[in-house]
Amino acid sequence: MKIRLFKTLLTLAILFVGISQAEAQTKDQPSWLNAYFGHQEFDGDLGNEMLEFNVGADWAGGIGISQYLHRYLDLELAIIYGQLDYKNFGDPISPLKRLTQFEKYFINVNTLLKFRPLRNPYPVQPYIGTGFGITRVWGSLYRITSISPRELQELPTSNKTAFQIPLQLGADIRITDNIYATANATYNRTFSDGIDGRGGEFDIDGTDHDDFMVYSVGIKFGINKTKDADGDGIKDKDDLCPNKYGTSFWGCPDSDGDGIEDNNDACPEVAGRSELDGCPDSDGDGIINSKDRCPNRAGSFENEGCPNDTDGDGLLDDEDACPERPGNRANNGCPEDADGDGIINSEDDCPQEAGVAENNGCPKPEPKQLEETVQRDLENIIQSLQFRVSSSNIDPSSYDELTRLAQIMQEDTELRLIIRGHTDNTGNSNANLELSIDRANAVKDFLVKQGVDADRIAAFGYGETRPIASNDTPEGREQNRRVELDLYYPQ
Repeated sequence: MKIRLFKTLLTLAILFVGISQAEAQTKDQPSWLNAYFGHQEFDGDLGNEMLEFNVGADWAGGIGISQYLHRYLDLELAIIYGQLDYKNFGDPISPLKRLTQFEKYFINVNTLLKFRPLRNPYPVQPYIGTGFGITRVWGSLYRITSISPRELQELPTSNKTAFQIPLQLGADIRITDNIYATANATYNRTFSDGIDGRGGEFDIDGTDHDDFMVYSVGIKFGINKTKDADGDGIKDKDDLCPNKYGTSFWGCPDSDGDGIEDNNDACPEVAGRSELDGCPDSDGDGIINSKDRCPNRAGSFENEGCPNDTDGDGLLDDEDACPERPGNRANNGCPEDADGDGIINSEDDCPQEAGVAENNGCPKPEPKQLEETVQRDLENIIQSLQFRVSSSNIDPSSYDELTRLAQIMQEDTELRLIIRGHTDNTGNSNANLELSIDRANAVKDFLVKQGVDADRIAAFGYGETRPIASNDTPEGREQNRRVELDLYYPQ
């Protein structure tokens, strides 16, 4: 049984050698503290309890310190403390094993060289190990003289120190970079046949050694401070710039925050654009500010980043009010303006006389005036215009004069007319307002019927709100009851 188990573990070890490699316990975290708990199984002269997994009776626990040696190798010193016991309630063949029991404790110290084919970034990292160890065993050996009631007779035995070769198979499971869960099985092949108090002259199993297996699970902690030379919080092993503080780009700095690491940034202190190697271009003309003669005005490469001067007058186009016509700086790049009206000579119909743009540089024409005869006729029409008392009906005596007004407007189609109706303050003000509006519209309707275009006439009523004389006298009230006619030429 022991030989078969030894061969099985050895075969597994050979298989693991072919697995591909990476790193877990590394130069950056070389030292680890391991804590174990599990159970042991014994194979000796009094019996074999391998693979019985009686954890309650055969417990074990301990600690270990492991050290990184090489990409594939770790060295561990492990100390395991536990209980060995075995109960045999009768073997009809062997009188030496009949109704015997031993209970002992052990301290097992192993130095193991572990081969690790897989390290980071693999989450599960198997290993195999072997080395040299020593076990100290102490306790008692009994013969069961009565099962019920239970009676034991202590037999002569001695404490024992045994050397051994351990064979270990296990795996670590990453929880964090500095914490791993671990599980392993360690077969301890001793060079002693007396751990259970039997062997030598009392040898029963025909072998010259006792063996035991320790199964354990546990946790391991990295005990080295992670190296971070530049103090940026990124471990040196993961830091592409381990001696430069930086939190962007895997530990490399980006001083100006433009998304381009300083090593690749031609302007590391000033934010810029990636297509310009990290340098700024304020005016967006594709020329970096440091090489742009006009960094805030888009220009061309030929003009060193400044706008062109199309007309060649020495003023850049973006400063030239006439970029395609040569001028002078005093005239904002435009040709001379002799009359100073803001319209250059070549566009000024009156270059020697100040004018306005809407008249092509010529003076604004004086408003057209009514002819004197028309003005006199209009005054007569106004004076003769009468309405029926408290009514908007035009008195027939006024028809001839209004007909004359229609004739004047038809003869000169440029003329426009505004009619304004007014009353005195006698009676209700709302009624007076309506009356003034109705009288103004009555005049407009009369003229339209005579053939004048309605769009040329505007009629308004103001009631008693715009008196031209006092309403306290009959004469004043008479003046305030009026219709005004305003003929004019539009500007």
